[in-house]
Amino acid sequence: MVRLLNLGLPPPPSSPTTPNSTSPLLSLLAPPLSSELSLRYLNNVENNVNKLPQNHDGNNGIGRLIGNGKEFHLDHVTWVQVHRYVLQNLDVKSYREGDFPRVNRKEIECLYREKFHEWFNEHIQTLRITNGEIVPEDIITLSKGLNDCGRRYKTCVVHGFRSRIKSHDATKKTQNSGVFCSAYTSCYTSSTDKRPQTGVVQYYGVLTDIVKIHYSSDLEYIMFKCEWINNEKGQKIDPFKFILVNFNHVMYTRTKYSGEPYILSTQAEQVWYVDDPLEPDWKVVVKMNRRDNFDIYSLERQAVIHAPLELDDRPIFSDHNWVREGVETVETDDNEEEDFVQDESDI
Repeated sequence: MVRLLNLGLPPPPSSPTTPNSTSPLLSLLAPPLSSELSLRYLNNVENNVNKLPQNHDGNNGIGRLIGNGKEFHLDHVTWVQVHRYVLQNLDVKSYREGDFPRVNRKEIECLYREKFHEWFNEHIQTLRITNGEIVPEDIITLSKGLNDCGRRYKTCVVHGFRSRIKSHDATKKTQNSGVFCSAYTSCYTSSTDKRPQTGVVQYYGVLTDIVKIHYSSDLEYIMFKCEWINNEKGQKIDPFKFILVNFNHVMYTRTKYSGEPYILSTQAEQVWYVDDPLEPDWKVVVKMNRRDNFDIYSLERQAVIHAPLELDDRPIFSDHNWVREGVETVETDDNEEEDFVQDESDI
């Protein structure tokens, strides 16, 4: 027994649940086999306690891609669409100021979508070379443009959602290709409208491609290419306040430089679509909840704050008769009550 204790590892019992019948004292000293191994040898082994969630996104800020992907070459239209969208949705606001022609707001927005990536590169070069300003390295890298080689994937996990492209989703029993995105945009009533309304617009669609792009080895993004529903013709709300969409009316049916089919992976939320039994071409939108997240109803905002209770210590004077009816009454005086209490203390 002393020799075993000096080694620091007492022998395990005959089974993790059955004590050692030949050495009862040894059974008391030796811990179970599972706890001994987990404490001494299995610290770096994944178990139910330390394993990551199924839809863990890698905590890298862009998402976790599933599989090795397939390398491809970006055509010029895709390159412009992706690069322009990245510049418009990153924090480069302080470097967007510049001189534009004296045109109306709608024309400026059209020029902004088509030529901003070219103007941005020239603007950064002017700030650095002509004005001698110090520009962060990330802004310089963004202004030069992304690499024309990317990688395609079929599945990506981001923000607790597992998203699959439409073609890969068709072979599965579950639906993970529905996409929802909120965008701050300007709305015009006509081509001559000079006072557009700006606000948050909700777009619904399906995921058709997952592309990983990189500007440098340290600056990478995951882009979702989606087939977006046309809100004017392909979206409506039924009498029960359900949102319905029709995939016969989609945006960007033609490949143009002005199209915006791509979004950042971190901007996407997941939805799924249910066929409407009354209208075959329409589908009901159902928003997904993240795995392991629960929407717990709270009444905090409706809680009523009651005033603290004030206790009244004053004696109660009342004319009520506190004698029990139907029982013979016994009258005592103060002296007899004191003698009774004294007799009880002597017992």
